[in-house]
Amino acid sequence: MASNNPNPAVADRRPVCVRRATVHAVLLGIAAALVSPRATSQEKDACTTSYVESQKLKKQGKLKASREHLLVCASASCSGFIQSDCADWLGDLDAQMPSIVIVATGLDGKDTAQVEVRDGGVVVASSLDGRPILLDPGPHELEMVHPGAPARRQSILVREGEKSRRVEVSFAKEQPAVGAPAPGAQTSPPRALGISGIVIGGVGLAALGAFVGLAVTGTSDFDELDRTCGSLAPAPATGTCSEEDVSAVKRTLTIADVFLGAGAGLAALGATLLIVDFATAADGAANGRVVAGPDGVSLTVRF
Repeated sequence: MASNNPNPAVADRRPVCVRRATVHAVLLGIAAALVSPRATSQEKDACTTSYVESQKLKKQGKLKASREHLLVCASASCSGFIQSDCADWLGDLDAQMPSIVIVATGLDGKDTAQVEVRDGGVVVASSLDGRPILLDPGPHELEMVHPGAPARRQSILVREGEKSRRVEVSFAKEQPAVGAPAPGAQTSPPRALGISGIVIGGVGLAALGAFVGLAVTGTSDFDELDRTCGSLAPAPATGTCSEEDVSAVKRTLTIADVFLGAGAGLAALGATLLIVDFATAADGAANGRVVAGPDGVSLTVRF
């Protein structure tokens, strides 16, 4: 007949297993009790600190830094009123925070995303993705860097509540305008013929004006001598004009003739220069130079 008593060896091992399982459970409980309060305390400290700092930074106009703190204290790990206030403040702050959108064209003139954006030397975007870049209100010195091109800089002033302000930047090489001279090409002073024509023509007109004045004066003096001591004078005064008086009148009329010739010549030359200048101004095909020398005034026109 089989015995109803359990194996003594197995019976001796059962209490040991039970005791070991109990010890493990107690140790896990103690570890959980030690760790959980510590993590909760750290989270509470972070929530309280972010709650206070977010408002300080907002008053200082540092909306980006304030937003980072609000994201912490608005998380579900924070207590009820802290989480609720921070969530409300975060919504208000997002409405106030300005942002910009960088629109860049590369060396080929096409849109590019390979642009690093720096604000005051601090990288705010390593590349472009079409989304707005948040900034604090106020002035900013932006620097845009694109591979293979010089950096582009812009000074902007963003206002509170200004959203998605468009900032355009181009890294494409500037193309010379149609008809513009090639780099290094020698160019003549603009409208040199026209300026010379105006100056010379003005001198000619002044000479003609001097001729008119001298001619009127000389003619008047001649008529006066002719009436008082010349052919028209009554006898015995006829033919009694002095040589000095006659020479003075002749000298005045001679000078008048000189001014007439010089004035007419200079006026004609000035008019010629203006005509040539206006005729060639459309395509710049002519370049002229006026030179005054001992033999007179010469005009050189090169086509």
